[in-house]
Amino acid sequence: MHGMLQIHKKKDMGAFIKILIGILILFTCTLADAQDDILLSMQSNFKAKNYRKVIDATKSYLKKHQPHDTVQLQLMHLKSRSYRMLQQYDSSFYTYIEIIKKYPTDRVTLVHLGYLFGEAGNYHSAFHFLQKLRKYHPTDPVGTLNFSFYHNELGNHETAIAYADSTLQIARDSLTIGSAWNNRCYANIQLGNLTVANEELEVSLSYFPNNSYAYRNLALINIGKRKDEEACAALEIASQLGGIHITQQLKRDFCGK
Repeated sequence: MHGMLQIHKKKDMGAFIKILIGILILFTCTLADAQDDILLSMQSNFKAKNYRKVIDATKSYLKKHQPHDTVQLQLMHLKSRSYRMLQQYDSSFYTYIEIIKKYPTDRVTLVHLGYLFGEAGNYHSAFHFLQKLRKYHPTDPVGTLNFSFYHNELGNHETAIAYADSTLQIARDSLTIGSAWNNRCYANIQLGNLTVANEELEVSLSYFPNNSYAYRNLALINIGKRKDEEACAALEIASQLGGIHITQQLKRDFCGK
């Protein structure tokens, strides 16, 4: 009799566990669906340019959901991008800092912080985040590509070439490959190796034909060869491709514009 009671208890416990698991699965699925709905709503608002609504709704959501869930990171990215679209760049930046504190290995945030500091000329801070990008995402070529670009900006052209070569070892998409060859090209222009630079430029354009920086480099090569007319034509193409800032001084110096 005692044995029969034990068997019934085990059966009852097994049934209870199955019911509990079922409830947990249902709760998890319901929560996941709710999170997906929130994310889709915020994505729709972002596409509709309702940036303030995205920011306010994300702030409200994050206050109520302190533990990390599956949508927090994506919502925070949308929040930062919304600030940027509203030209509130400081708020966008501090949102990225908030993200990196919660998600220290997040690739997108490390890329953006490296870029933001680099564009501001704060290369020490840019290298800090790009080094973390290389540490946590060693097969991502963006870190080495930006190291190459910023070392060129600093005048460390041999180092820039080395980082460009490291990029080419792991890059797979044509834009990154073309940009790496272009960084190499610029470094060799500055080192006075115009023949090598011209060859590298041709390779760069074969991968990334609409790169404004490549046409700026073509202009620099022609300036080095004292071909100002060809240089000005290249600068005009660079401007048409969006490289207005990078061509302004050269146009004033060599094209009378």
